[in-house]
Amino acid sequence: MGVEVWLLLVVGVLMALAYSRWRHSYWSSRGVPTPPIIPFLGHIHALFLKGLKPLLYENEVYSKYGGSTFCGKYEMFRPILVVGDLELMKHITVKDFDYFTDRRNFTLTNEGDDVMNDMITNKTGNEWKTLRSIMTPTFTSGKMRGMYPLVCDKADDLVSFSLKEAANNPHIDMKHNFGRFTMDTIASCAFGIEYFFAEVVKETIAAREKGAKRGDFLDLLMEAGKDNPEKKQVLNYKSILAQSILFLIAGYDTTASTLAFASFFLAKNSTHQQHLRKELQGIVKEHGDLTYQGIMEAKFLDACLLAMRFALMEAKVALGKMILAADLQLAPGYEEMEVEFGVGILRPKNGVNLILKPLSEE
Repeated sequence: MGVEVWLLLVVGVLMALAYSRWRHSYWSSRGVPTPPIIPFLGHIHALFLKGLKPLLYENEVYSKYGGSTFCGKYEMFRPILVVGDLELMKHITVKDFDYFTDRRNFTLTNEGDDVMNDMITNKTGNEWKTLRSIMTPTFTSGKMRGMYPLVCDKADDLVSFSLKEAANNPHIDMKHNFGRFTMDTIASCAFGIEYFFAEVVKETIAAREKGAKRGDFLDLLMEAGKDNPEKKQVLNYKSILAQSILFLIAGYDTTASTLAFASFFLAKNSTHQQHLRKELQGIVKEHGDLTYQGIMEAKFLDACLLAMRFALMEAKVALGKMILAADLQLAPGYEEMEVEFGVGILRPKNGVNLILKPLSEE
């Protein structure tokens, strides 16, 4: 190539770098700290480079580059503000919420994706506000108390199944069992159905409209907004189906992984496990059972699990009943846990292998 061509290439590269630097000056020009920037990519490399764990990178941003208060990042050229300060978060989500109402837009355009588009996480503006006003009362203390017996039944099934499995095996994978519990709880208790797919939901809604009520999540969604024409218009079949699927997706692996981590660390720290068991035994002695009020006021259990609303109740019931029924011990060779990074979630990589020793009733 001639000298002119080389000069043009060099000039083109320098201009591109200058453009990248200019686009990546958004935060620095405002006095906001940022992690080291890769030209053109910004910080999006953390999602794609092999071997670089996104959550580990986020932790580095938090601890080294101001993310514990706030700092700036770039998705390619798009500026992103990372906020770690709790008071600042309160301003964004509560006091100054009028300026931060909408999430980024993940709305899908294909006609077949209508259900995804109707999920509350993909709604914006007044549509989000109306749907949110319907969803929020669904998880009041009174409504949660009404669903508590349903969750207890599934937690009892979990304990019974796990103890039977433990009697025939040297150790069992509690991550697997907790996953079965959360799926069963959501499918059976939240929606009153055993298998979740659109036609079944449609048939279940029709049955509920004829009076087959259970007091579960599906009933609460159907009842919400009946006296409000605006809300009733939002909660058509497709909208109810969308929120139900979202509830299933959001509540399965998150709660199961939380329970798996909690059971592992309680098995590893027998003193804390015994402390928790004594607290729960005190609740049973006072109330005659592991009641909703007792379990939600248990301070040490609260220190072990803090997950929110339905998921919090679900996890506390499962862990509480398990600790009352069995002594948890780490299986030989599984004293340490290796974690893996999923999409937006941290989970035990190889399950949680525990030995369950049934406790005699006092």
